[in-house]
Amino acid sequence: MTAPSNPFFARAIVNRLWKHFLGRGLVEPVDDFRVSNPPTNEALLDALAEDFIRHKYDLKHLFRTITGSRVYQLSAQPNGTNKEDKQFYSRFYLKRLNAEELLDGICRVTEVPEKFPGFHLGTRATQLPDPKVPSYFLDVFDRATRETVCERKQTTSVMQIMHFVSGDTINQKIRAENGLIERLTKSGKSSREIVEELYLRTLSRFPQKEEAQLAQHGVNQAPSPREGYEDLLWALLNSKEFLFNH
Repeated sequence: MTAPSNPFFARAIVNRLWKHFLGRGLVEPVDDFRVSNPPTNEALLDALAEDFIRHKYDLKHLFRTITGSRVYQLSAQPNGTNKEDKQFYSRFYLKRLNAEELLDGICRVTEVPEKFPGFHLGTRATQLPDPKVPSYFLDVFDRATRETVCERKQTTSVMQIMHFVSGDTINQKIRAENGLIERLTKSGKSSREIVEELYLRTLSRFPQKEEAQLAQHGVNQAPSPREGYEDLLWALLNSKEFLFNH
């Protein structure tokens, strides 16, 4: 199957991983390789497959090649020339973080690790060896069952929305006594510094002037500064900028 003379295996793997990182395969659907369904960029698919074979089917090399490319690093912000593009990768296509990435991200931001049955505290969702490990959050956000190759979904449901709005996973971690908000409120930092840290931890950037003013207004109007910071963190975790790979 992995003989250099067999081009089909390499092309199939490359196409699957391209879709994994970019949200759309060079051949779409990813299993539909036929003459009447050509790749959107056949030269690119061939080049990636040949490079994959040349490097002895090294998946890590393929990961680095795709994620280090200019295409992967393009902005998702459309402009006048590419806003209608849905197949030629002239911009990055918005893609929601998968279930494991979301849960690990929430834990990292709030500084409150998840406890999975049978695993030590601090085990990340991406480290779980078995998709049957109980986790309501991962089930709601369509974790892969690993029964077939292409089964991960990118759908949005009312259950997902409600879990982010009022579910225990986020709210309990935000309010946790040993969590981020508790640490920041006892750190002696100014309100401006706390707002900036919340933005840096969730969105990896400083707040814009208007955002900082709005956030500070919300903190000032809250019954207590801590509740104001909790509300701000909740809003940031519910933002598209946090939930989507862009």
